[in-house]
Order: sequence, then C-alpha cells, then structure tokens
Amino acid sequence: MKKYLAVWVCLGMGVGISPLYASLLKLDALDVKGVELHIYPQNLALVSDTREADLAKGKNVIAFEGVSEQMKPETAFLVGEGIQVLEQNYAYDLLNKNNLLQHFVGKEVKTVIFNPDSGENYFDKATVVSAGYGNPLLKFSYGIESDFPGRIVFNDLPENLKIKPTFSVSVDAASAGAKNLVLNYLTTGLSWQTNYVAELVGKDKLNWQAWATLTNNSGTDYKNAKISLVSGQVNNVQNAVPVAPMARGALLNASFAADRAVMAKNISAESMAEYYQYSVPFQTDLINQQSKQILLMEAKDVAYETKYQLKSPLMISFNSYQNDFEALHPEVFYHFKNDKESHLGVPLPEGVVRFYDAREAKNLAFVGSDQMEQITTGEEIELSIGKVFDVYAKGKIVRVQKLSDKSFEADVAVQFFNQKEEKITLDFEQAFNGSSEIVTENIVGKNKTAQTRIWTIDIPAKGEQTLTFTVKVVRN
Repeated sequence: MKKYLAVWVCLGMGVGISPLYASLLKLDALDVKGVELHIYPQNLALVSDTREADLAKGKNVIAFEGVSEQMKPETAFLVGEGIQVLEQNYAYDLLNKNNLLQHFVGKEVKTVIFNPDSGENYFDKATVVSAGYGNPLLKFSYGIESDFPGRIVFNDLPENLKIKPTFSVSVDAASAGAKNLVLNYLTTGLSWQTNYVAELVGKDKLNWQAWATLTNNSGTDYKNAKISLVSGQVNNVQNAVPVAPMARGALLNASFAADRAVMAKNISAESMAEYYQYSVPFQTDLINQQSKQILLMEAKDVAYETKYQLKSPLMISFNSYQNDFEALHPEVFYHFKNDKESHLGVPLPEGVVRFYDAREAKNLAFVGSDQMEQITTGEEIELSIGKVFDVYAKGKIVRVQKLSDKSFEADVAVQFFNQKEEKITLDFEQAFNGSSEIVTENIVGKNKTAQTRIWTIDIPAKGEQTLTFTVKVVRN
C-alpha cells in the first residue's frame, strides 16, 4: 500500500496539504493493531508495537512512523511470522523550520511578500545562504537579505526529514500477504510512581488507597494501550538488548473514567525475578505530555497503631558536650503490618504516603507524609508524620564518675510530660559511647544494640513520668 501526499511549507505558517505543489511518496503505511507498555519507575519502558503489513514476497521496506522520540534504536527488534530482518534504520531528524532551511542551504526557494494595501502577494526567488536557526540569510538578484519580512515556500519536502520519528525495517518475506509485525524497543520518557492516601477514620483504623501516576514525555501518543507497571530497581546497562515482553497478571473488576482509572479493591501483583508487575486490566490512552492516575488498590479499616519515639541527644561519654536538653518533642509514627489480618496483605510499591485525619467529618486535615520503601506481604511498616506538639521531655546527666582509663559511670534523669487527654506510651532511646551495662533503672528497658538501650515509658493523661538510670560504659 502506498500513499502520495502533496506538501507545501511556509515559515510562520507550518506544514499544509495542497495538490498544487510537489508530491511526496510514502512507503507502505501500517495500521496499529495494538500497543503494550511495560513501564518501569526509572524513566524507562519496553514498548511492543503491533502493526499489520501487506507484504510482498521477497524484500520489503516497512516504516514504523510515530515511534517514541526517545527510542533506544540499538534495543529494537522486529518479530513476525515468515520474515527475516535484513536492516534497521531510525530516522529521528524531525521536520522543523531550521532542519528544513538547513536542507535547502545552497538551493533556490520561492519567497512571498504580502501587500496589505493592495491585498496582493508578490513572488520572487532566492537562494538560501544560511539557515540561521530559523532566521535565514537569503540571496536575491538585488542582494542579500538578513531579515526577510515575508514567507519562504519550499517546492518539496526532503525524504530524510520526518514529521514523526520513523523506524524503518528491511525484511525478506517468505510469502506475500497481510502479517502482524511486532516492533519491540526500550525508550525513555515513560515512567510511573506510586502515591498513597491514608485517611485516619478511627483511633486504630485507617482507609488506604494506592494511586499509580503514569507520565508520558516520550514524544508520541499510545492509543488503546495495554499497560503493565513494574516495581523495583532495574539495572539498565547501556546498549543492552531488551528482554521479551512479560506475561500479564489479572486484576479484578475495572472501570475507567476520564484520566482517573479505578481498579479493583484488591490488587493482583505478579512476582517476576526481583520485581513485581502490576497489570492494568483494561486498555487506555497515554497521550504525550500527559500524566494519568490509576487506582491500584484500596482497603477499608486497615489496623494501625500510633507510636511515639524520642531519641536522646545526651552524649554519655568521658568528655560529654551535651549533658542536658529541654522541651524535646518526640516523633509520631504510624505502625501497621502488611497482612490480611490488617486488611492489606499485598505487595506495595515504594512511594510517598500522605496521611489525612478524617475523624472530624467537617475538618479533614493533612497531618504529614513519609517515603515508604517497597513492602512485601507480611512486612511491617512504620512511617513518621513529624513531631507531636503536646508531649515533650527534658533530661540531664546528673553525675559522671570515672572508674578507670577505659570506663566510667553516669547517672541520668529524664522527665516526660503529656498534655493530652489520654495516656500515651513512648519509646525513649539512648546511645552510649562504648559498651554499656545498666547498673540501676527505675523502669526496665532493653538493649537495642550493645551501645543503645530503649525504655518504654507510660505517661498518664495530663501527667508526667520520670526515668532514672545509672549506666557503666566501657570505651572500646
């Protein structure tokens, strides 16, 4: 199948179609039969572009127009029944003003100046001396113009300049007839990331949503595409050959509206080597310069626990330079487990989790966010939302006594204050400059490491609590 287009181009007027100017022969045009996108978070995607070609027996030249402008041509390979690939070429020198002028340097063009008083066009001829990045030098019979006020008309369109990026393949077909050909290649310009919304609906319950944001900056549109999202860090060696397209897992009961697509309440993730793949169960458009949000999953009444943690700034050492602190506020963490008992239990891609307090119906509030790493099933999740305002502590190293050149003993007192209307539990962590041994303590703690100990402190509502301990530290 061949198409002929008559094309004329004017600077300032773009590209148009007219039967009055020179004809351009285009090679066999192929209809897109399907597109599959396997998108990675690292600005990378595997594209499988299927088109139907009516091939003649023997040698054929097939032009895949509209491939990604950021295509990695060294990764491309064509698959089709009964064909042998002989040669591949990627034409990425796209049609624009400067490229077109550059092609006509040293050649003759037509010029047009419009007279607004008479309403007439005045035609002339000139030779392009320099393209000048869209501001050409033109040589007329009367001299050289450096700032020509009119339009330039080109009589033909260079074959090497394409309106869209084009990948051409020469193949040897064993037989004539219509065949489906699949062009596979890697491209940059496509990526995705996960954003989570967590609504606190109770003291120990939250509603959970995971949204995948897909971004297309590849320079081309993908219509009615099948999309798979791959999580994990992919080692992308330059000049690597792409793997074959991956199998797709199924998700349940999808619906689609505008650019926000809603998936099933329970996500289905397919494990592949060190990655997970999330397959969109419907086909959708991903237009160039577009971001699209797809709801990966949602869960109601996910069990969570609020935890308060405070790391002591006290430097318990021979030469202590921080031996007290005042009004130190603990960090607030939301802790939950990725299991079915907690109403989750699915692999979760890494992303930012934003928490909203929905416990007051009239005053939904954003309360903080944290970055979550990729979480597998059964793994525990602990995310910080910032510091708590109405809980604080103050502490002091009361006494330091040297026992030897390598050891000393210290007495420490820390007071905790809770202005909330309810009791809270706080984990207080103290680091030591050496191996530690607790001599006495009024609240029993536990060692996190040989140089770190944690105490769990219960602070009554509108009350306070005091921790005292004596520690022996041996310098390593």
